[in-house]
Amino acid sequence: MQKLHNLKGKLLKSVQPKSGNVPADVATTQSGDLVYSDYHDRSTNLVSGTQIHTLIKLRGWKPLGLCIAYFGSLLVIKASDDGKQTKVVCHSHSMEQHSIQWDDQADAVVVVSAAGILRFMYTGPPSTHRESSRPYGITTDPDV
Repeated sequence: MQKLHNLKGKLLKSVQPKSGNVPADVATTQSGDLVYSDYHDRSTNLVSGTQIHTLIKLRGWKPLGLCIAYFGSLLVIKASDDGKQTKVVCHSHSMEQHSIQWDDQADAVVVVSAAGILRFMYTGPPSTHRESSRPYGITTDPDV
């Protein structure tokens, strides 16, 4: 059971996810609706009032973290079924717009457009040991 409270601790709503699983992550939309990712049934869902709507159903990937960007798009961290790939995907109206994928060969974050065109790569600061960098959480800056 997921419970949404206001800043003063007052319970606003309680939600039982459709699958009965504990959500991997939760976020709220600008209008106050709840969005949650369900790792086990591979879905991202919107709770509006008493209704639960599946926004995204994945194949080959499982949703992890998520957040709502200031412009209303949904950012979702996804892990491949084999656990070898991780990416952050920007969705607008349930459609994939941009993808930022972890590259296990170059140990870099690769940012591409929806058309797959390379925008930039980030390899991070120099490291004395080779350690994987996989996104675990995500957030946005509302001032951007």
